[in-house]
Amino acid sequence: MPSRHPTRSTSDPTLAGRWNRLLDDLHVAAHADGVAAAEWWAQDTIGGRASGDLTAAARATLAGIDAVDPMVLDSLPQPAADGPACTYRERAGDDVPTWDALDPQRRAEVADAYHVGFDDGLTDQIRTACTTVLTPVDQDPATPITTVRKGR
Repeated sequence: MPSRHPTRSTSDPTLAGRWNRLLDDLHVAAHADGVAAAEWWAQDTIGGRASGDLTAAARATLAGIDAVDPMVLDSLPQPAADGPACTYRERAGDDVPTWDALDPQRRAEVADAYHVGFDDGLTDQIRTACTTVLTPVDQDPATPITTVRKGR
């Protein structure tokens, strides 16, 4: 493995473009983590492993997300505490400082990119799942299947 540059300054102006691309990459990876967490949440709350009135749960969740209701938002999956650091270590190349060499400002930027990506993926997927539960079957936009029998 090539040498990491733990002593390289994170204020190096040539690092700016690579840093921004890395933050974008972290956001995308965190978005995927949020989607995965939402899929598990949906199974337990409004899907196959859920019980009770699923439409009421879906309506309440959508309303809570729209209203930025802390009771609803706090009940949704949260990213792992080490998610930003682990994802940074997985995604960072040799041309950026190691996690341990990052100053507090850069660590905050990584955490922000990760949390925003996770929250976007989570809420997008939960909205989709809840909307699917609330869409009546008779309003499905798919073309109905017609049966054609040979000889009739």
